[in-house]
Amino acid sequence: MENKVLMKRIINMEIQNNSDILRFDMYSVITYMILSKEVFRNNKEIIEFLEKINLSFKPYVFKSRTILLGKIIRYIEVADRENLLKMLSGVRKQLELSVDENEAHNVELSKNKNNKGNYMSELSKRYSRNG
Repeated sequence: MENKVLMKRIINMEIQNNSDILRFDMYSVITYMILSKEVFRNNKEIIEFLEKINLSFKPYVFKSRTILLGKIIRYIEVADRENLLKMLSGVRKQLELSVDENEAHNVELSKNKNNKGNYMSELSKRYSRNG
């Protein structure tokens, strides 16, 4: 659910003319993304994402999400408007991918729950004493 709210916020950020406001909004979006296990299930996914937006850090940084977040925030702090917009484009693509994956995962879970319910009702019909 939060991903959809973030997508709306990103759309508003794309039309923002003030670089400072864009930077402040980018802090909050990146913080949510990096710390969220819904967006990135493991740190290897974060590495792939950062490669797409042309950010690289030393390997020790990727062992801790909080250290990584600090480095990214420092980058955002000094980035110009053009780099912020490139980063925003990468963030949007990643969130769209994340939303699609989460929806597919939720559909799969609901199918499994429905199958278990059908299985249980089938067993109760088969072995009921009224039958």
